[in-house]
Amino acid sequence: MVARIHPRTTLALLAIVAATLFTATATAQVSQPDCDKITASRGTVATGGMLISGSAGSVPGGSTVTVTDKNGKTVSVKANADGSFTIKEIDLPDGFDHTIGDTLTVSVGGTKCTVKITR
Repeated sequence: MVARIHPRTTLALLAIVAATLFTATATAQVSQPDCDKITASRGTVATGGMLISGSAGSVPGGSTVTVTDKNGKTVSVKANADGSFTIKEIDLPDGFDHTIGDTLTVSVGGTKCTVKITR
């Protein structure tokens, strides 16, 4: 004797499996920022001031990138489709840390890494 499964039960099980696979895939796409591809340069008046940038692949494309200084001041920007981003002096809040050698925390989707401020 072969047990038969009702068609509605089969559809419900397929929906559960599909939702589980989708959730696992979506979660896997959120990765830690690659701080080897991110720079923070204090800059000068002649260069337009501080520039924080990530090259292609530094963060997941389209993600929100938040940079926090040692005093808790933050700035956020949406990454380009290729995972690159740029934050200019004009985008920074008043009092944002520019001290060479200090670190900034770069956060994306709950994961983070640190970048040192250079010249």
